[in-house]
Amino acid sequence: MMKSLRSLLLFALSALSLQAFAQYPDRPIRLLVPYPAGGGGDAIARILTQEMSKSLGQPFVLDFKPGADTQIASSELTRAAPDGYTLLLGNAAGLSYVPALRKIQPYDPVRDFTPISQVVMTTFGVFVHPSVPARTLRELVSYAKANPNKLAYGTPTASAVLLAAVFLKDTESQMVHVPFKGDAQAVTELLAGRIQMVVGAPGAYLQHVQAGNLRALAVTSAARSSKMPDVPTFVEAGFAPMKVKSWNGLFGPRGLPKPVIEQLSHAAQAAMAKKEARDQLETLGFVAGGSSPDELGAMVSEQLQVWRAAVQQAGLVAE
Repeated sequence: MMKSLRSLLLFALSALSLQAFAQYPDRPIRLLVPYPAGGGGDAIARILTQEMSKSLGQPFVLDFKPGADTQIASSELTRAAPDGYTLLLGNAAGLSYVPALRKIQPYDPVRDFTPISQVVMTTFGVFVHPSVPARTLRELVSYAKANPNKLAYGTPTASAVLLAAVFLKDTESQMVHVPFKGDAQAVTELLAGRIQMVVGAPGAYLQHVQAGNLRALAVTSAARSSKMPDVPTFVEAGFAPMKVKSWNGLFGPRGLPKPVIEQLSHAAQAAMAKKEARDQLETLGFVAGGSSPDELGAMVSEQLQVWRAAVQQAGLVAE
């Protein structure tokens, strides 16, 4: 008798839960953005949520939580209720770099997050000041090897740090590393000639390349950028492709109900399929994505292993 009552109670609770989520969403959704306002991450969040709001019928509230290689925003999501009203614009820094380079793990990127949809992939470019006597990536390597630590290079993101470290290790080159908190600082220092090279997303550097104030030597993507069609890929320049990827994806907290996951994923994929959104993102140096939750989850797991291997390859020490 008691067993039957428990079964009926569980069935009733399940039915009530499904009914509640059938009305999802019925209020604004908070999106944790692990970047400062005004940058590329802000732009990604706004393009994504503007389109998703149209299909979901509810606005998104952007909650900017920059800092600690996006660990602050990522950690906050792990404490959120799994109701679909707190999401994260997660990225490679928080879910690949931090777990690969922290002795004390703040969270498990596979266990503690619910993947919803990939949003964008980031293309990186190698940009140099005109004073650098190199017009190709191979010439840059030759110059750097002949002049150890004469060049200083900037990295505006965690992904750029690892990409540059792997590249210098592979080519046995030595340069002075100058980390920055974003592309705005890096491009200012590069234009002034206080650093000679930056590994960064093309959006912040494109206008300066077109104006002749900077030189682009290569891009890390598999294909050339339509905004810089004359700039070769790493492979075309004679170097190995970069396995480390920089990406952004939409995540919920652990335990997000399947109906909510599916609704959010469909809305995100539709948003990234819009031509206007894709064109806007490409101008900023991003490639619009869109994926199933399972595909994003598989990429997170795969990239975590790639980043851990790259950290060892580059000789970086866990903090």
